[in-house]
Amino acid sequence: MKTSAFIRRISLDGHITYINMAAAGEVMKALRIIGTNINQIAKKANEINSIYAEDIEKLRKENEDICHTLNQFLSTLPSIAA
Repeated sequence: MKTSAFIRRISLDGHITYINMAAAGEVMKALRIIGTNINQIAKKANEINSIYAEDIEKLRKENEDICHTLNQFLSTLPSIAA
């Protein structure tokens, strides 16, 4: 964070919340893999102008996995009082 951004944040909010994203490496890796799979299905669907029920189910499952993974990660973050 640049000094000016730090001073502005402290002035307005009165605190800085630091989240170590390196600790979230495995979560981010899993999300990238799931996102890649979704993109591959979408690309194929656009190429052949069709999509199969199995592809829709796979997308639904991967979307569910993304939501679950994000919810788990977000639940570990500290609460920020407004």
